[in-house]
Amino acid sequence: MPKRTNPRLPSCPRDPSRRLHPLRELSSVPDHLTEEADSQGESVETGRDSDLDSETEVVLRTASPVVPVSGQQFIVPPGHIVQPQRQAMAAVRKFTSPPIFRGSPDEDARKLMERYETISYHNGWGDAEKRNNFNMYLDDTGRNWFLCARIPNDWEDTTEHPAAGGNPATPAVTGLRSMFLKEF
Repeated sequence: MPKRTNPRLPSCPRDPSRRLHPLRELSSVPDHLTEEADSQGESVETGRDSDLDSETEVVLRTASPVVPVSGQQFIVPPGHIVQPQRQAMAAVRKFTSPPIFRGSPDEDARKLMERYETISYHNGWGDAEKRNNFNMYLDDTGRNWFLCARIPNDWEDTTEHPAAGGNPATPAVTGLRSMFLKEF
C-alpha cells in the first residue's frame, strides 16, 4: 500500500502561505528559541545568540498569555498562531428620509415641519444640518421659493441682544424654520 501524502501540504515547490498552511511554517522553530513565562504569567520568547557570550539574551514579547508551571520553560507549540482580537461594530442607526414638500394648497406646512424636525432628531442632525438639508426635501413651488428667497444662515430664530460689555447690539434674525412657516 503506497504511503498517502498529506493533502494540506502543497505539491508546489514554492513556500506555502502561513494562512493556508500554518503547521509547515511554524514547525521549523530554531532550537535556540524557547518560550518562558515571566512574573506576570505572560509568555516571553527568549533566544541566545551563539556568537555572543552566554549572558546576552534577546527577549521578544508575544501576545498570548501562558500559565506558568513548575520549571517555567515552554517550547513554542508548532501549530499555535495568535489571531488578533476583532471588535464588534457599533450599531448603525437607519437613516430616515423626511417627506418631500411640493407647496400645493392641500399640503400642511406645519405637519411637514413637525415631521421634518422629528426625522432630523432621529438622524442626529443639528441646526446646521437641518438648514443645509432642507432644500433637498422641497419640490415644485417649495423649491422655487427656496431658490428665489433670501434664506437666512440659521435654522432657529435669533433673539435681539442689546449692546453690553463692549459688544455691539445684535438684531433679531428670523430663522429658516419661521420663514418657511410664514410663507406656506
